[in-house]
Amino acid sequence: MAPRRYVSKLRPSETNSLKGLWRVGVLTKEQMKEHFKINDARLKQMENTRLIKIYEEKIYIDKKGIKECEKLGMGHRYSSNFKNFQHDHKLSQVYLSFSDKGKEKWITEKELLEVASQRPEYEDFKDRMINAHDKGKFQATPDAAYLTERGVIAIEITTKNYSDQDIEQKVEFSREFLDGIHVY
Repeated sequence: MAPRRYVSKLRPSETNSLKGLWRVGVLTKEQMKEHFKINDARLKQMENTRLIKIYEEKIYIDKKGIKECEKLGMGHRYSSNFKNFQHDHKLSQVYLSFSDKGKEKWITEKELLEVASQRPEYEDFKDRMINAHDKGKFQATPDAAYLTERGVIAIEITTKNYSDQDIEQKVEFSREFLDGIHVY
């Protein structure tokens, strides 16, 4: 049996792949190969080094990958899990459609929530949304956003589990705190 191989120095494309995993939660092996030019052998080395976790064709950031992103000053990591794969995979497709420069202007859901919740009108907004929702739910923060010349534009990925009211909360959040929204 061959000895396990590890990553001693990250290549720029590998650092960019970790940033992508930080921002959208999950990428596929195919996306890692196509967008970051990382082959199976190198993915295995990244996994051995605990930069990434591979489950079937799905790739998630692991402990050392998180530390690498933190060293780069990244905050507000997007959380993903197995049950949300279809949703998060769609989000990753949107993210990967951006230029490298555009990816650097990506804002995660956690950062959107943190910034909005510090504004004085946030609590009133939250109360209005809860009162307007049939089930009293509040999940108004969009999945992500990006900075443009026109301002901050939200990105929301919808699935069959989203009600019209759920989507409307995201749209209202974008009207109240951002400069627009793209719903996919």
